[in-house]
Amino acid sequence: MGPEWEPLVDLWWKLEESTGFDVGKGKGFTTKNRPDQMRVWIGRGRTGVAPELMVNSFAKNWWKWWKTLNPDWRLPDGQDGELVQEGSGSWKSLTLPGQNGLLGPIACLKWWHERLETEDQRAEWKRAVEDVTWVLRGMNA
Repeated sequence: MGPEWEPLVDLWWKLEESTGFDVGKGKGFTTKNRPDQMRVWIGRGRTGVAPELMVNSFAKNWWKWWKTLNPDWRLPDGQDGELVQEGSGSWKSLTLPGQNGLLGPIACLKWWHERLETEDQRAEWKRAVEDVTWVLRGMNA
């Protein structure tokens, strides 16, 4: 999946390890703006089979959901603005271990990568991976 993928997975693993690999049963992230493929995947028991998706619309939906999940201090211009990668603040909105936490957005990144067809799509995917990696670094600090 490329050299940018391994640091993301390593940081996510470290974060999960810090919670004792808590399964995280119960309440998960908001479903507001969540890609519909997540509902399908959860309904299938979170199997390794990726749901069907169209890359460009999936990418837009993933970013909407990711912005919804992130803390407000990362969105100084509101939900329509860009996420900032500077400053610091609470990561409480993203601190949810286990199957109902960051596994979802990360699984989405894997499915997205499996359907890449163009260099523009790959660049957008890399940007998303870099943002999640930046967040995980902050959460692990």
